[in-house]
Amino acid sequence: MSKIKNFFKKIGRWFVDHAPTKRKIIQVYAALLYNANLKGFISGRIYHGETKKVCVPGLNCYSCPGAVGSCPLGALQSALNDSNKTAPYYMLGILALFGVIFGRTICGFLCPIGFFQELLFKIKTPKVKRNRITYIMSFFKYVLLLVTVIAIPIGFGFAGYANPAFCKYFCPAGTFGGGYFLLLNPNNSSMFDMLGVLFSWKTLLLILFILGSIFFYRFFCRFFCPLGLIYGFFNYFSVLGLTVNKSKCTDCGACVNVCRMDVRVVGDIECIQCGQCIKVCPEQAITWRGSKIFLHEDQLAPISNNIKIDLISNLPRIDNGVKEEKVTENVTETVTENVTTKEPVSAKIQNEKLRRKILTINAEILDITADLEYFTNVIKVLETEIALPTKAGLAFKNILNEELSSLNNLETTSISDSTIENKKREKLKVRLAKCTAKVSKLTSRKEQLLEKLSELYKELPDNVKERLIQTQAKPKIKRELYDKKKLKIYFISLFSVLTLLTGTALVYYNFIQTDDVASGEFNIGSIPENFSLELYNSDQTYTFDNQKFNDKLTVFNFWATWCGPCVAELPHFNEIQNEFIDDVDIIAIGDSNEETTAVETFINKKFVDYSITFAEDDEGNKIFRQFGGRDSLPYTVILNKLNKCVFMQEGKVSYEQLKAVIEENL
Repeated sequence: MSKIKNFFKKIGRWFVDHAPTKRKIIQVYAALLYNANLKGFISGRIYHGETKKVCVPGLNCYSCPGAVGSCPLGALQSALNDSNKTAPYYMLGILALFGVIFGRTICGFLCPIGFFQELLFKIKTPKVKRNRITYIMSFFKYVLLLVTVIAIPIGFGFAGYANPAFCKYFCPAGTFGGGYFLLLNPNNSSMFDMLGVLFSWKTLLLILFILGSIFFYRFFCRFFCPLGLIYGFFNYFSVLGLTVNKSKCTDCGACVNVCRMDVRVVGDIECIQCGQCIKVCPEQAITWRGSKIFLHEDQLAPISNNIKIDLISNLPRIDNGVKEEKVTENVTETVTENVTTKEPVSAKIQNEKLRRKILTINAEILDITADLEYFTNVIKVLETEIALPTKAGLAFKNILNEELSSLNNLETTSISDSTIENKKREKLKVRLAKCTAKVSKLTSRKEQLLEKLSELYKELPDNVKERLIQTQAKPKIKRELYDKKKLKIYFISLFSVLTLLTGTALVYYNFIQTDDVASGEFNIGSIPENFSLELYNSDQTYTFDNQKFNDKLTVFNFWATWCGPCVAELPHFNEIQNEFIDDVDIIAIGDSNEETTAVETFINKKFVDYSITFAEDDEGNKIFRQFGGRDSLPYTVILNKLNKCVFMQEGKVSYEQLKAVIEENL
């Protein structure tokens, strides 16, 4: 019985050790909410319902089959494309609202792409630590924001074109969610005809981002994501986020040291507000904004001694208003005086810059100290293995002897202990030399940092130094930060609400909400329903009446200005229109998601002399879906003189193919 109990205890411990954190659970909920249209992954169709007009907070591609909302970054670029006609107040307001409420908490808790990167980072490989080079690389997303998200969409918008450059050329969420999820569905096999150099480029980038995320923590977020950068500007005053009690903070650098992002201080632009630094702060100086109601009662009690000396910098933290206490033996006390004189703004800024530099250096010193301890222990082990025969070496010898004895021509071959041990020792000596060199390099770097730290302290102004009076004080007793009972009630309530919300969304989008036109309803031989469409650059309308027969074939071509194959094949349609002017009517129906004036400008520049008729689809591309269109363009449908469908094809149509179908049905 005891063995059975121990077995189940081990299983229980395994589940406890491998249980997901609360943050991971929230990330799963967010991913499900953003992509609640699970039936889209089965049908291979993009959801076009009313909620697609609303942006979700995180990065999630509009074209993903499961997406129920729009991507804020894609919507911002679309709005900037139209900035020559109207300012993008709506999208700027949405981003500001998300930023003011959440800041980069969205990145840490509500972004599926960030969650996916964290899963990739769990793959066991050597990891690239945060360093000065990664900090410099983090500025590349500023370039992407200014160029691909702002400058190019605005520039092309004034020229009359739509070009969401970041989504089109860089975004891995679009390639993975909006590309491969659609392509891998058997219902979308015709989409392969649309692929070209651009898709190959984006696939190459996607592979780069996936590999980078294995070796770098949140590779895309840190170096390439403009949306995270936008939210980062709100970190300093967002409703949710981390805050630091400077009266408690000793600038020890433990918070920065544990962080895998390229932060300089807690809560700066690079901080994703994940909360990992709260656990490692020795002074309990880091808390969530608005979490005062969850603080432990000990934290709310008066603190008699809330000042300690920083062991690395040898400077006490500042806490104005603390009264002087008695001096006792073998204890340390720090006393500060009340100062009513306010510092100039420029001096405060300078002091804050110095504090950030000191904090960063302290964090690097802590990191180096941990590495030195690790390599020192490795050196001790290596020296022991070199001096004595190792179990690994003996086991290796036995395995080799067994393998050699199994060969017919080497039955008598055997390897001596001395040969094995000598080879093993040589390898160990090489590794020992590398570790010793690493320790020497780390020690030298640590000495340089300590010297630099000493120089920075000398730059502190005299008025700051005069406030610091070091005496003796009682050691501080560490207290519980949050009340566990209050937190338990809070998280039970939070996850209950999230479960209800997610369950409701899954039921609604998969069992209640349906598209206007079912997939596969329109086929060869089908007759479309009656409809009317507004014409571009005209006050007239085009009307289709399925009861009215004529002497012409009708060709419907669905296209968009952003679709390269669409634009490339329109000259073929115009050539057919001119060649069969008395026998064919060709109607080019544009994407309703594009701005009407932008499409009209595009037509005037590219197709002003064309004979084909240009019309705009109904809202939500209703006619496109009525004709059996899925989510790929171009799409062509040909009706005979009895208004029956005789040809339908997704993808580009050649002149020869189009002419053959028309001649066959005349």
